[in-house]
Amino acid sequence: PIVSAVGNLDTNINININSKGTGSVRLTKAAYTTATAANSTTASASAGVIFLTGTSTGTVTFANGTTPGEEVTFIRRGGSGTISLTPVTFAQGTSINFDANDTATVVWDNTTGWNITGGYGYAVV
Repeated sequence: PIVSAVGNLDTNINININSKGTGSVRLTKAAYTTATAANSTTASASAGVIFLTGTSTGTVTFANGTTPGEEVTFIRRGGSGTISLTPVTFAQGTSINFDANDTATVVWDNTTGWNITGGYGYAVV
């Protein structure tokens, strides 16, 4: 089965699933949509996991989020050199640098921009 938003007037529609009171929405397993971003490109704004695929030093840009709490994980796949991810609005610096197999998860806040909440090996510049 698929739960999907539909509409004729807007192409960007959120879906909310709400619990009641202090209850939770429980998932047994979840997976995010993935995309790849090579050097000198803009990373997808519609994927939850983005694989950085440049095989040498390069730059990838990343647009602002649209919904507070939006989360994206970046994973650098192999390669040599450093890939610099440059979000339009970044709370903790200007860019996030990734060497081979580095990871970073960011969360969008409408006030401060993208915020790193975890990862491995990355460097903020």
